[in-house]
Amino acid sequence: MSASRPLTPEQAVAAWQLNFRHTLDGHPDSEIAWEAQTWRALNIENLALIAETMLTERRANDVSIPGGADAADLDALLSRVDVHPVLRLVHDEAQCLLAALRLVYWSGLRDVPR
Repeated sequence: MSASRPLTPEQAVAAWQLNFRHTLDGHPDSEIAWEAQTWRALNIENLALIAETMLTERRANDVSIPGGADAADLDALLSRVDVHPVLRLVHDEAQCLLAALRLVYWSGLRDVPR
């Protein structure tokens, strides 16, 4: 049995992005568009681009997931939760903003230990 080696920085980034995309993929198109817009408003272009690329791929493959929460409702939810545990879940656990936001709201998280 060989000893496992830690991921290279490139492998770690690729793994993080894969998990982020996975948590984002089940959401309706309108919510993914909100996620992209929110990251862009925060000047976090790489995450906005992941969301926009997912929407582009869906359109190219004639796939759409309708429904979802309104952007105004998601903005209101974001304004009601402590953003620190939300961002910790995004950063450390590669959760998309939508998943992290709902998890923090539903569970009442105040802190996400490292």
